[in-house]
Amino acid sequence: MTTVAQEKVKKAMRRVGILVFIGLLLFLAGPFLIANMRNHSIQEGHVGYIKENPIFGRGGFDRLVVGPQKTGWVWRREVVSVDTRVTRHKETFQIRMMDDINMNVDAYITVRIKQDGVRRVVEDIGSKDWYEKFIQPAFRPACHELINKMEAKDLPKRRDEIGKQLLDIIRKHVADSPFEVMSVEISRVDFPAKVDQEIENKLAAVQRKERAEIEIETVRLQAQQRIE
Repeated sequence: MTTVAQEKVKKAMRRVGILVFIGLLLFLAGPFLIANMRNHSIQEGHVGYIKENPIFGRGGFDRLVVGPQKTGWVWRREVVSVDTRVTRHKETFQIRMMDDINMNVDAYITVRIKQDGVRRVVEDIGSKDWYEKFIQPAFRPACHELINKMEAKDLPKRRDEIGKQLLDIIRKHVADSPFEVMSVEISRVDFPAKVDQEIENKLAAVQRKERAEIEIETVRLQAQQRIE
């Protein structure tokens, strides 16, 4: 075999060796590559907080993706999907009024996360329990403070007024935050069963007294008519 032919064989063998090495490398690294390359989906009404998660280094915030859409194939990215739709939260209280009557009260607050505030929510507050951490601690005390300054008999007819006052208070609280408050409602105002019974007894007593007074007045008028 000539020297030229030998060189060709050597080059061919080197190429085969390189291809085999690349194939083996891809075979071994394939699962790792597949596990770390993903095309994440962001649902409608959600915003995806995309964070770099490199093998080496700290990584950090990459970008926000507003759903519905995909991130495209990305390498080692962690996605936190944050619901930015309007949500309604219920708070139930038993509040002692100025006249020492305990009232059962239900209050609702409607709120959402602003799309451009998702990064602050994820990094500073928490994407899962943001209501309990930021809204609730201001909403519940405000309800107590406003309602317990009233008498029980005035609360049912002033529910709309209280709702507007609470809305102003909570909107001031969230003014520089990533949240938006749409409405506050006082939906249920009930006397406890014991108090209801006491009120019914008092009303019944008043009615009995009024009936007795009417009967006495009737008898008096009849007696006067007979005399006349």
